[in-house]
Amino acid sequence: MKDTITLLKKAAKAVRCGFSDRLSGAGLTRPQWDVIKEISLGAVKASDIAVRLKSDKPTVSGIVKRLNFAGWIDIKKDVQDGRTKLLYLSAKAEAVLKKGRQCSKYVKTVALSGLNSSEQALLNRCLETIIKNLK
Repeated sequence: MKDTITLLKKAAKAVRCGFSDRLSGAGLTRPQWDVIKEISLGAVKASDIAVRLKSDKPTVSGIVKRLNFAGWIDIKKDVQDGRTKLLYLSAKAEAVLKKGRQCSKYVKTVALSGLNSSEQALLNRCLETIIKNLK
């Protein structure tokens, strides 16, 4: 029997690489896409994004600086708390959101091809159990 954890790691890597390969034409890395997506979902502070991505703040701050430098996001001071910087998507990022969502949908479709809906539901339940067990 194959080692389940090794298979999970290989599957996760295949999904990440598949997404990165499809998104590379947009000029973004997968971690940069993750930050843009979180901003589009309402996370407007780097610390919030770090929590949601289960990453550390220095890593997210570095990504934010590169995204800002490349014109993907705008950074503005919070009018209520001048120490806090809020993140906003630029028009450039808004335009790439559709492509990123299409890449995500494509990779999901390819990754799950060959699994019927009940097998996908079982897979989801198993993965949710693993995640819950390790919290």
